[in-house]
Amino acid sequence: MLRDPPEFARHLILEVVRWARDSRAMGEDERRAVLAETTPTLPTTTRAHKQDFSLKLALGWLEPSIGEEVEETVADPAVERSRADFITSLDRLVDLIREDLGRVPVVVVDDSDRWLRLDGKVRDALLDGFFTDTCRMLAERNWAVAMAIHPDYCSTHGYREAARNGYFTVQHGMPQLESSDALRHLFASRIQSVAEAENELTALEAGINPIPTIAVAVSDVFEDGFDNLLHEYYEASEQNLRAVLTVAQQALMETVGMGEDVITTASLREAALGLAF
Repeated sequence: MLRDPPEFARHLILEVVRWARDSRAMGEDERRAVLAETTPTLPTTTRAHKQDFSLKLALGWLEPSIGEEVEETVADPAVERSRADFITSLDRLVDLIREDLGRVPVVVVDDSDRWLRLDGKVRDALLDGFFTDTCRMLAERNWAVAMAIHPDYCSTHGYREAARNGYFTVQHGMPQLESSDALRHLFASRIQSVAEAENELTALEAGINPIPTIAVAVSDVFEDGFDNLLHEYYEASEQNLRAVLTVAQQALMETVGMGEDVITTASLREAALGLAF
């Protein structure tokens, strides 16, 4: 999928459908109608559904012109759909989001460092296809794309070709965390962000308006000295921030499971040991 633009476009459409389902932005019938547009086979039968404005975002992109009714399609496994249809459908979805919501869709591609685990030849083929073909498809759409790229990929043929072709317009390097204070600040920001999101959701569910402010300090979550310990792990892992976050996440899960209030340095050491750090 990563090096196959039509399949990647289909994947993006399905992700929007999953979001709409989880956020209850569409019902089951509407969800099936959207999914029908992403099947690898052509539709042969239809059922008409009255469309109101609330369904426009969910279903309007299925056809180039939005009418009074939306058809739910059922695929025939004997007739293959043109794979280019997936990209066309994706373009209609993007245009509808821009026109109806006045928003610019942003595609975020992260966790690309997991591809480092693949065998060398398999990884090289994946990266070449992704950067030369899929990134071209992403660059040609009417949206914004943010992509986390591991430094090791920057020397590959596919990445260099994509950069020459202008698929990446702005590039930012990830700064190194020179001290434990920098790591402490990073965790403090993440903790505050999660706390604010949870506080907002709780207030909205309770009908509280305006939403009260909330402040959670890093010391409310971690025992003193955690930043020095994690920074040691950071340096030992060749400044791999993901490894540090994994240790912290594992320690958090163990702390919650034990019913404790604060993540201790001892739990961080145990988590690092368990992860063969």
